[in-house]
Amino acid sequence: MKIKVLYGDDNAENRIRFSQKLTSKNYLVDVVSSPQEFISRARSGNYRAVVSDLDYSPEGAEGHEVIKKIRAVPSLKILFTGRSGFENAVEGFESGADHVVLSKDLGELVEILDKELKGGEENDR
Repeated sequence: MKIKVLYGDDNAENRIRFSQKLTSKNYLVDVVSSPQEFISRARSGNYRAVVSDLDYSPEGAEGHEVIKKIRAVPSLKILFTGRSGFENAVEGFESGADHVVLSKDLGELVEILDKELKGGEENDR
């Protein structure tokens, strides 16, 4: 059975890249483009992992609020951003994220998902 993951990002190119990469790794992926839709879908409880971008708008940092609002949801919560900096990581964890990926590195993200959700085993068969 495929593992269901939710990804939220305002950037269409990022949503496509994420979806293609995780689909190729045998995950079932839903993508959304707004914080409100992300919160609504995440609260459905149908996802083993939820991955949110940090910045959904030029004002940015909505990802912290998104994670705070779904803190009680029993899913692995990952904040995925290209913004580096210790402060961003700390705030992400304080918001309730289980992991914060500061590089927008899909390889690193897939490693985390595989380790946390598949026990680290490669499941490309």
